[in-house]
Amino acid sequence: MPLDRERIRSDVTLELDDKAISMNEFGKAVDHFLGLVKDVSRVTAPAKDPSAWNVDIYEGSAGLGVRPVSGAYSFDEVQRITSTVIDGLRNIANGIRPPSFTDAAVNHSKALANLVNRLQEPMTVRVWRGRDDIVPLSKEVAQKAEHLLAPAYEDEGSVDGVLEKANGHDRREFVIFDTLTNRGITCSVDEELLHHAVRFFFKRVEVLGKVRYRNDGQPISVRATNIIPFPEPDQIPTLEEMRDLLKGA
Repeated sequence: MPLDRERIRSDVTLELDDKAISMNEFGKAVDHFLGLVKDVSRVTAPAKDPSAWNVDIYEGSAGLGVRPVSGAYSFDEVQRITSTVIDGLRNIANGIRPPSFTDAAVNHSKALANLVNRLQEPMTVRVWRGRDDIVPLSKEVAQKAEHLLAPAYEDEGSVDGVLEKANGHDRREFVIFDTLTNRGITCSVDEELLHHAVRFFFKRVEVLGKVRYRNDGQPISVRATNIIPFPEPDQIPTLEEMRDLLKGA
């Protein structure tokens, strides 16, 4: 049973229209819808709490919507966040990378669109902005999101960021987070280099190796051959010290 638009009171609403929705499907839908709203909120209004949203639940179809906590966002911020969500989903449907969508937001969109990819009768999945602006999601949207995130080419190069994750259990890798975009870049290494990497936990490093890039030039992963730590702040000469060094030269 489709969601009755006259009953919608949320700023952004996810509609799942089907006779029966499993617990697993509903759980995924909730996680990825709220994750999408939070991620867009974080990028669009970085000074505000991205989780400052109240949740509305609708009867009939599985409808789940969000409204900002009172006083959490200005009217203009809510308008920017909700338009970014709906326009971003439209861009993905057209095969265009949304400029304000992080990789996480594209992944959330892909997961929501994948809810229609079932062996039984497909589920109708739609996202509403208010009561009139609607974007239907489909398996084609999921495919285009996958393509937007897929690596396009690789080349020798380097990336830099803060080393915050490491894994030595089933594979040897660590993750650095770009200091400008906060995007995670996975770096695969041999065991010796992994031992070297953990010495720089929570430090900014440059990683050299074979870098895999997306079509838009963003690095995705690195087969690392070397790790170079950036100097600590107290190791960087002051402007006055640099002048003295240049005078001595």
